[in-house]
Amino acid sequence: MRFEEQQTARKASEQRLHVFGLTEPEIAALTQTNHNSRSDSLAVRAPMDGTVIEKHAVVGELTEPGKDVMVVADLNNVWMWAGVYERDLQTVMQKRPVGGIPVEIVVPAFPDAVFRGQMNHIGTVIDETTRTVPVRTVLDNRDRRLRPGMFCQARILVSTDEDVLAIPKMALLSDEGTDFVFTHMKDDYYLRVNVTRGREFAEGVEIRGGLKPGQTIVTEGAFVLKSDVLRSKMGAGCAD
Repeated sequence: MRFEEQQTARKASEQRLHVFGLTEPEIAALTQTNHNSRSDSLAVRAPMDGTVIEKHAVVGELTEPGKDVMVVADLNNVWMWAGVYERDLQTVMQKRPVGGIPVEIVVPAFPDAVFRGQMNHIGTVIDETTRTVPVRTVLDNRDRRLRPGMFCQARILVSTDEDVLAIPKMALLSDEGTDFVFTHMKDDYYLRVNVTRGREFAEGVEIRGGLKPGQTIVTEGAFVLKSDVLRSKMGAGCAD
């Protein structure tokens, strides 16, 4: 009976060593003969490849079961959590394809970069304070620019079947808080037309007022026309 108890204790000890990451050959090498010659340190292997993002271990500190010593994460892909307003939930759920919904995000650290990913999870509970539903997007982060804890702005890209008057983003300009476009009159004459913007799409912007379907507007070169207008305004100010 004592032999069976020792065998059980031995197997339990081996299992604990497996939890620490030791392999079968390494455990077999821990004989009583060479055990005393080994150092009192034990190499603990992480169960996965990754990066240490938190380190709580201090030399000489006593650790306890359930206490995090180090936190290792795979940063090749990161999760971005965002909130979808209750009024937009139906659209997101209806337009979610099998592969997820495309999402674009920007972060203050890299304002000129757009990170793209796929929304693969929609929460089931609405936050009573913000009236939003949590959604999760997976982003490729092999270049390590995105860091856990960053704040970001996200834009969900969903298609629509409704008729919408929209123009390319490059055609929409703004001056002193007023949105406008340039329409072509004739020859080299262009007219500035103030418009009311609506929703923003992947490549365009909805126009809710100021334009009619079929009107010809300036897309490429619109910014050059705006610069000419601003120069004329500055010149008029100086002449006065």
